[in-house]
Amino acid sequence: MRSGTQSKSWALRFKSKEVHFHGGSFCLPVKGASYGNQGKERYRNMREIPWGILWIVLWCALRPPAADAGELPLDRFGRLVTIEEAIDRTVESDAAVRRALVRLQGEKAKLDLKQAQFFPEVKGDTFAGFASGESGRLAFLNVRIEQPLFEGGRRLYEKRKQAVRLQMSESELAITKLNLALEVRLIYSKLLHEKEMVRLIQDVRNQVSVSYEKAKTLFDQALITRAQLIEAEVLNEKTKQALLLHKEKQDYLQEVLSRALGMGPGEALELEPLGELPRLHEAIDDYLRGAHDDPAYRLQDLRVREKELEKKALGAKRWPSLMLTGGWEVNRDVYVDFNRAVIGLKGSWNIWDFGRLHAQMKAAESEIEEAKWQRIIQAREKEKRVRELFHEARIARGDIALREKFLESRSEDYKNLKTKQIAGETDEKDALSGFLDLESAREAMLEAVTQFRVLAAKLERESALLGVEMRGEIQ
Repeated sequence: MRSGTQSKSWALRFKSKEVHFHGGSFCLPVKGASYGNQGKERYRNMREIPWGILWIVLWCALRPPAADAGELPLDRFGRLVTIEEAIDRTVESDAAVRRALVRLQGEKAKLDLKQAQFFPEVKGDTFAGFASGESGRLAFLNVRIEQPLFEGGRRLYEKRKQAVRLQMSESELAITKLNLALEVRLIYSKLLHEKEMVRLIQDVRNQVSVSYEKAKTLFDQALITRAQLIEAEVLNEKTKQALLLHKEKQDYLQEVLSRALGMGPGEALELEPLGELPRLHEAIDDYLRGAHDDPAYRLQDLRVREKELEKKALGAKRWPSLMLTGGWEVNRDVYVDFNRAVIGLKGSWNIWDFGRLHAQMKAAESEIEEAKWQRIIQAREKEKRVRELFHEARIARGDIALREKFLESRSEDYKNLKTKQIAGETDEKDALSGFLDLESAREAMLEAVTQFRVLAAKLERESALLGVEMRGEIQ
């Protein structure tokens, strides 16, 4: 401490005494000591500090300095998650996707089962015990191996049928992911709409509240009637209720979207600007070609293939089945006593079943035809939806351009009214009316933009252009 310089001091209570911190050192005052403004006069009246206080001083001196208030760690603010990243996370962690993955794993296990049926099967039976009679003991052992040789291709068709079912599960997983991506995008569009509505109505609320306060002042001065005051009050309450309504919707959609995306407490969703509209292809053929890549089409084709293989597996039952079998037999009993190896052929043939197999094959043929017609109907309905959404999206895009021009007109009208109000050519009521017309035009513009975003998302879903991963990994 330099002589003759002033320094700050803090006082702490320590065993009914004041402990002064002066220039980085702790000191205990001596009873009856005088305190001046200079550092030298203070140090003359101090006694030696206790060891406990010395350790406190050393600990304070050696501890790392606190972080500056303007240099908080980044994780204090969370992490921004874009909508594309959020959709990727949703289609990997949602319960519907997990269920589809579990089904996919089950079909994979069934395919392994069908594959294992081509290999030999080893079986064994044994028995040992006691019995009445001349020989009180008996024993039996039979170990055999069986290898299918010919079954008319039944096992092969069943294996191919199970492989088709596995592909069907993959298509169902892809459909689930596309539907989830569409759901997230629709909620996201509604959330953007409510966010902008809150901002828009907040501006209206501020302007209307100012006009309402002025109306109360004018009424107190007997310059306006009670009816005019009530009119201003009703408008003020309407804007207050509208703001509350859209704020509650925004909070609800924000919570729903956060839960759907599985976002943690330290993460925040980055909302893209509302004005960035999705791109719309000029030719409808782009969407129609994309629609043919929809996994729903592939799923229906696989159903037709499944029915065809099922019919072939039924037809294979007309042929005899042969199986190579061999083994070792041991039998110890009163009248039987042998220990031998056995090898041979085992065969079976369904010669006549009174038309049961023929009826099953006719039913399978009907199911094949039904699945093919369903494929045609599905293609027709999807093409109809794509065309409808495409033209509605083009209409919505044109409506945005119209609303934009109308908004420019309302903006110019409001500017002219404000100029006339400043010049004293019109009153505040006309200016407020022009402001409300401007905000109404902005709201209509917002509705048109949201409608276009919703239609574009649905069109991309029908055309399978949402960009999500189509196949799921089997873990």
